[in-house]
Amino acid sequence: MQQNKKIIERLFNEVLNRKDPAAITEIISPDYTEQDAFPGQMQGIKGIEQRLNVIFNSFPDAEYIMKDVISEGEKIAVSWIMKGTFKNKFLNYDPSNQKAEIRGMDIYTIKDRQIITHSNVVDLSGM
Repeated sequence: MQQNKKIIERLFNEVLNRKDPAAITEIISPDYTEQDAFPGQMQGIKGIEQRLNVIFNSFPDAEYIMKDVISEGEKIAVSWIMKGTFKNKFLNYDPSNQKAEIRGMDIYTIKDRQIITHSNVVDLSGM
């Protein structure tokens, strides 16, 4: 279980905060399934890259902070806060050019040291 938490820590630290594309192919399975896909988002690594491009374009200075991490077998639940400047359109929301604080809860499934599924609930009221 500790190993699974380390994979999620890499996701937050290397992919989301440092925007390191090399880490994506190491920790995301080619068979990755996004259960709460953005409109038009593909599945697999291409899909996660699409998703990240949308987020990073909308919030170029985004910083993700992991709050609580709970692990049970192959499942990992993470509550988090994202802080960043809302610079470009995000889904159906127009940018405010102001600091935003978004909170969410993600659930990941990990198999063979890679993330295979992701689902989430996000509170966008902080935009």
